[in-house]
Amino acid sequence: MRCYVAAVLAPDKITVNRALYQNCQITLDSERDDQRINALLLHGESIFITFSHCLVIYRGGRINLNIEWKNLKNVHYALDGEMGKGTVNFSGNTLEFADCLFDFSIPSAPSERSQALTKSLLAQNTNTLTLPPRPSTHY
Repeated sequence: MRCYVAAVLAPDKITVNRALYQNCQITLDSERDDQRINALLLHGESIFITFSHCLVIYRGGRINLNIEWKNLKNVHYALDGEMGKGTVNFSGNTLEFADCLFDFSIPSAPSERSQALTKSLLAQNTNTLTLPPRPSTHY
C-alpha cells in the first residue's frame, strides 16, 4: 500500500493525501466496482479515496467495500518526494463522497445491514459524506 504524506503534525502523527475521482459513476453493490475500488485502496496510490461530483448508485444488494482502516501497518509512503516504508498505524474511513448525487432505488426490503448503511448516509447533513466506520464489517 502507498500513500503520500500531506503534513507532519507531530513526530507521531501525519495526514495523507486522498486519491480524488471526479465526475464518475460508482455502484456500491456492484461486485465489479467493489473489487476495483478495493484494489485501488490496497495497491493504488492512496489508502483513502474521495469521490467528487459523482453519481453513487445503490440497488439494495451486498456491499463488499473496505470502508475503514483500523491500525493499518507496513505502508509505503512518500515524504518530500522520497519513498520510504514504515510501520505506520492508519485509522479512519477509506471513502468519502463530496457533492455527489445519490441514486438509491431499492426494489424490495434490503437486509438490515443495507438499511443501516442507507440510514447512516442519509442522516449526514453535509456536502461531504463518509461511509460509517464498522470494524471488520462489510455491508
